[in-house]
Amino acid sequence: MAASSGVGRKGSRYHRLDNIPTNTFTPRTYQIQLLDAALQKNTLLCQGCPNSKLFLALMVAKEMSSATRSLIKNGGKRTFFITNSEEEVEIVTSTIPHHTDLKVGSYPPVQTHVAEQEKDNCENTRQESQSCKHRSVWQQLVESNNIIVCTGTNFLEALENGFVLLKIVNLLIFDDCHHSVSEGHPYASIVSLVQQLDEEGIAEPRILGVTAAIAGTDCSDPDQLKITISSMESAMHAKAQTSMLILTERFGCRPRQKVIRCDLDDFDPVGIDEEQAQLRQTMEGLLLRDYHFFLDCREQLISQAGGKDPGETPRQVLEQCLTILSVLGPWCCSSVGEYFHMQMEKIVKQERCDIHKRCMRCVMTTLRMLTRTFEASFHPDYCVHEFLSYTTPKVRALVNSLRKFKPEVDFIIVSNYSDDPDGDDLSDLSDDGDNDEEDDDSISGSDGEEDNPNKTSLTSKPVHIAVKRNADGVTERITGVLEEEEKNLCGIVFVENRYIAFGLSKVIEEVCSWDEDLCFVKSCHITGQGLKGAGGSAKHQRSNRACKRQEEALRKFRTQEVNLVIATPELEEGIDIPKCNLVVRFDPPKDYRSYTLSKGRARARDASFIILLDADTYEGFQSRLGVFKGIEQVGRIMRVKTTAEKS
Repeated sequence: MAASSGVGRKGSRYHRLDNIPTNTFTPRTYQIQLLDAALQKNTLLCQGCPNSKLFLALMVAKEMSSATRSLIKNGGKRTFFITNSEEEVEIVTSTIPHHTDLKVGSYPPVQTHVAEQEKDNCENTRQESQSCKHRSVWQQLVESNNIIVCTGTNFLEALENGFVLLKIVNLLIFDDCHHSVSEGHPYASIVSLVQQLDEEGIAEPRILGVTAAIAGTDCSDPDQLKITISSMESAMHAKAQTSMLILTERFGCRPRQKVIRCDLDDFDPVGIDEEQAQLRQTMEGLLLRDYHFFLDCREQLISQAGGKDPGETPRQVLEQCLTILSVLGPWCCSSVGEYFHMQMEKIVKQERCDIHKRCMRCVMTTLRMLTRTFEASFHPDYCVHEFLSYTTPKVRALVNSLRKFKPEVDFIIVSNYSDDPDGDDLSDLSDDGDNDEEDDDSISGSDGEEDNPNKTSLTSKPVHIAVKRNADGVTERITGVLEEEEKNLCGIVFVENRYIAFGLSKVIEEVCSWDEDLCFVKSCHITGQGLKGAGGSAKHQRSNRACKRQEEALRKFRTQEVNLVIATPELEEGIDIPKCNLVVRFDPPKDYRSYTLSKGRARARDASFIILLDADTYEGFQSRLGVFKGIEQVGRIMRVKTTAEKS
């Protein structure tokens, strides 16, 4: 009975809809609210990304499509999607037909269509004016399509010359409507012509403006943002509505926000002694020596290799190792160095160019020296306090934040030795992340275990199992996460670099295996996933394997088999995950959009939103944080105005 009761509670909070087809999309609550606002009055929708604005624009067009399905002579009307550039015309025209049965045309049409129209309409007169040709093209577009996509300049010209009459328009969609405040922009002129219809007693078409630039830009003055939004409303004769103003408010909760300065002080008693400082310096020296070598010899290496830079991959590997050493510390640098060595070993076996092989082997030797240098100072029989000294203040601050979510259960640690404790190899990182511009084949290989029968020392370590100590002293093994309650951990840690995501996940896993206060944490990492154009079947197979791993990690997080995800910014928006009660920015957000999207993931009751900052970035970010809060205040004011108008 207890087990079934637990399953019931779990299903209610972390519900999985396994039977929903993959081609079905369910809009979010705030999107429905924005859609409702756009159907009632002229509206400006300020979204966080281009996909969101196009989705909402299409939904409004579909909701108002009943009038566009009739012929013009029968009283039908048309929807015009107005863009700021010809490139956007092509993108919108090719995208919309995939999501609706409405016929979509564009101006100017494809050249072959223009030729056919000119032949049909003007074949009997060679002296026909250019104006007549444009008129015939517009007439054909309006008669044969439900939605017409064009630039603001072309649409304004069509209105001024009488090629298109506003009385046949039921909806005007202005893409990137923030341009309307620019001097001389056609958007404002088009809206002025629309307003003249009211004076003539003709029903005005509905106006919908969409933009992703308000929250996505680096706005440094909230007061200026308020002026910009107000100017947009005046120019477009519409009211601004946005999902990006305060994402957390749309779910009725505000997380507790905390900015932590990660420095060696009284709050971070784990310091580094002289021996560890020397270790870091030695490891950094090994990496920098080779990195500068490949930089200095770049031109010479390219000439010897016949045009392709054989030092590109070695430089990328060394640069990533230097970043990890600085951000996560020596333990993680050594661990990820083993992974890079393993991947480069596979590349060398397939490489035919001798100079490329030599460059790879040079770095492989350095990585082996890096690992041996670390192992000489690091011993397996360590305590948690000692292990944390091989990390960084940021990692220690994150660990301290996780400790606060310890459930009210006593744990003990038991050890067992295994060659592969969890089946998780370093090659889990080998996914084609779209965050990095480097050649994915160079530093990410295959699924790993079948290609690596002789595992490195990282996988030969004691396995630590968390067991629960009952009141009578009897221990009970914990096979999964505890029965979840609102206060139990469900968290995300956002990082910018996918190798940092992988390394940080390994660090957290290692700490939690030794610390009784962190046995409840089960972590995984999720990084960017994208397919590149070049590659071949082998690369495509690796991408498919990586995609499956990402999906499996998401499934485990949704069902709370894991309760902490280390993720790159791809998880900020667009992926359904449980309500989190802990969201940590391991790297400071770059802009307001990133700040509010990550903050919006902290949707659980009494959630915490934590930003970790190095000592050298703390002061600078405080001013940016003030700007972010100012933008939120602008959003609250607009939200109050909108609520008052509805009342």
